[in-house]
Amino acid sequence: MAISNLIIVKPFPPLFHIQTNNYKYDYHTKKLALRSNILCLKTNNISTTTPLFYQPRPSLFKDKDYKLSWQEEVKRTYPLEISNQNLTDDEKLQELVDKRCVDNVRMLIVDSGHARMALGMAGVVYFLYRHAMRYNSTSLKWFNRDRFVLSAGHGCLLQYVCLHLASFQSVQIEDLKCLCKLGSRTPGHPENVVTQGIEVTTGPLGQGVANAVGLALAEANLGARYNKPDVAVVDHRMYCIMGDGCSMEGISNDAASLAAHWKLHKLTLIYDDNHNTIAGSTDLALSEDISARFEALGWNTITIDNSQGNLDVKTIIGKFTKKEGTSKAHHGTLDDDDVKQMKQRVKWDDREPFHVIPVVYREMQAQTDIGGRLEQEWHSAEFKLLLADRMLPGWGSSLPQPDSPWGRNIRYGVRKYAMAGISNGLALHGGGLIPFTFLVFSDYMKNSVRLSALSHAGVLYILTHDSVRIGEDGPTHQPIEHLAGLRAIPHLLLFRPADGKETAGAYKVAIENRSVPSLLALSRQKVAANVEGTLADAELPEIILIGTGSELCLCDASANVLRKEGMRVRVVSLVCWRLFDRLPRDYKEFVLPSSVSKRVSVEAGSPLGWKEYVGDEGIVMGIDDFGSSGPYSEVFNKYGFTEENVTKTAKSLLTK
Repeated sequence: MAISNLIIVKPFPPLFHIQTNNYKYDYHTKKLALRSNILCLKTNNISTTTPLFYQPRPSLFKDKDYKLSWQEEVKRTYPLEISNQNLTDDEKLQELVDKRCVDNVRMLIVDSGHARMALGMAGVVYFLYRHAMRYNSTSLKWFNRDRFVLSAGHGCLLQYVCLHLASFQSVQIEDLKCLCKLGSRTPGHPENVVTQGIEVTTGPLGQGVANAVGLALAEANLGARYNKPDVAVVDHRMYCIMGDGCSMEGISNDAASLAAHWKLHKLTLIYDDNHNTIAGSTDLALSEDISARFEALGWNTITIDNSQGNLDVKTIIGKFTKKEGTSKAHHGTLDDDDVKQMKQRVKWDDREPFHVIPVVYREMQAQTDIGGRLEQEWHSAEFKLLLADRMLPGWGSSLPQPDSPWGRNIRYGVRKYAMAGISNGLALHGGGLIPFTFLVFSDYMKNSVRLSALSHAGVLYILTHDSVRIGEDGPTHQPIEHLAGLRAIPHLLLFRPADGKETAGAYKVAIENRSVPSLLALSRQKVAANVEGTLADAELPEIILIGTGSELCLCDASANVLRKEGMRVRVVSLVCWRLFDRLPRDYKEFVLPSSVSKRVSVEAGSPLGWKEYVGDEGIVMGIDDFGSSGPYSEVFNKYGFTEENVTKTAKSLLTK
């Protein structure tokens, strides 16, 4: 089975045989060399899976008017490259058409005003959308579509332009004119909930690499489950572009390590090696051989620099501008001189801003037409497969093996940051994941958890060892501020259940809310199997004890002591703050009557936020230090989390 592919834009030999998406080509560097760059696979790395579909690519030049339009356009633009053969030979004409389409892509980028990496990678992304990827812009959720992830999210303008040219209704010319404007569908980094056609929300560098690994893992998992020897229902590819910044972030390395270990052969990672970051040349902070690093991880690496090829794929940031090849092209807008120089370089002087050569739309439409036919065939094949009333030939070979990729458990090793990023890719692909780790290490995962909420990825995080009762491992492993920080993430549902029933209930609610991530914070130590509910007490309580997780049993035990002494006590489990806050005012008043000002909250973590529930007269029992190393019972005693101390605190409040 093939391993993942890394494409690096540097020197590479001139002749390749390639295969992609069931289409075969033979090209050399003077004939659409970019196809080799993106799609070259060594013979021993070609997938052995039998393709479900094979469809020859039709020539658009059968339409004489269409062909004539392009002939006139390229004659005007490339007079030195034109010959009778170039104009009559469809393959040679296609080279010039592709080159001119890339010119149009670049000029739309210039007109939008933000160059960044978009100018240098224009040929690469254009090729993906025009020749490589299978998609249907009129059916965005076709399951078997190829996925594209822009980990170098600051170059999102390039993707917006290609989405527009490929007839995605989510990006119109007016949207390109509103780049980064408030309320626009073209934000400063890709957001899947804002712009249809964007697969995942990226921004923090390296995240997209992990997301793409998650997408590829989902494809491998579902393919192993549902593909049959003669029909591959799940059979699509993932393409991801990472930049120099992505290569420096550890999450990309961790995710790439797993991709190679899992042999995710449907994943192609394209490295935009333009030697610039916002701070300057990468030489300031990076001297390693990225290709050698990925080879060491187990990737098939392909390094190219085909600056003489017709599509000019040498990635240079700020291509064709005065800022070309410098970190100044990483940010800011282009001035009038830059725009003038660009127009001269690509012979665009007589055209208005945001001009699109009409036949470019037709050219890009070809890929959607192919995708539409593939989708129809895919649905037909799937339908017949699902209605089959007999076992398919060779079904026995489909039975899972111990190392089958369709198992329920994913062995991430110690890669928490990559695990969370991969989880987002899995969730947004349509698969499912329940990752386990210590709550304190949510710090490693925080950015990915935040992106889960931002991109409406229904990831379910289950994090254990949720308090200082982890004991001997000490303050490095004892979460203090983590619950408060995670509760602050918009949309995230954080549950801290106290017993088996609450855990089951939290899981049920999480599964029912798949458009947002959920996090279950669970204890390491044993807890009561069933904490008694006291919400139904008839009389108005004198005091309310509020707890979460393993501390709820302390509230329950203290309440029993106080009740025996004749006091009216209510115990409330505030298992999920966000859900409680969303409840009707009458219900919240019923649970926490405003007339009862004597309240105590008990949670072995930061007191931040608890005042909202206990009020000005209430007492917050929390921890404002980093914890201590020692037997868990002694550590809990040190910070006052005992039945006796909760009772003492409650009595002190009642006597005021």
